[in-house]
Amino acid sequence: MVMIPTAISRMERGEDREFLLELINENGNLMYAMAFQILGNEPVANDMVSEACMALMKKTVYLRTIAEEKQRLYILAIVKNNCLMYLRKHSRERLFYDGHELETSLASEDAVDDALIADADSQMLREALRKVDGRTRDLLSMKYFEMRSDSEIAEKLGIGKNSVRQYLTVARRKLKEELIKGGWYG
Repeated sequence: MVMIPTAISRMERGEDREFLLELINENGNLMYAMAFQILGNEPVANDMVSEACMALMKKTVYLRTIAEEKQRLYILAIVKNNCLMYLRKHSRERLFYDGHELETSLASEDAVDDALIADADSQMLREALRKVDGRTRDLLSMKYFEMRSDSEIAEKLGIGKNSVRQYLTVARRKLKEELIKGGWYG
């Protein structure tokens, strides 16, 4: 069970508080499972879920405007981003062996991406993402799961910012086609 931050129970608007509590109760186990899978540390995973809950407080109005499936993906993206920020901040574990300092990475980006895809609740979305080509999948992951800006994506891929927008338009079209074929979107 996810520990709900006290600040949520003190929210002024009752309907926002109830909406957020319901969202957290519905998605809390998934949020924790993702955080734990990424971090492998129970107390830190709990902290990251609590921080995600606090971030959701600021997004209540937005969350009300999107479909339930998108709410879940948005919530998981926040959890993932919190975990990634934590990993970046604590990215190196320093080990000393025979007077030499060794650095080991706590988690690879591929492992984090795999965790997000593996834990996503929508089977159809996972299937559709598997059916699109690798570049399309990478673009969509960077934009919507990693929440990267067009500039960051352009830098990572070594292309222009306008090209990113064009590629994303094509990638969204390809994903939509797969979702339509799977009967999820129509």
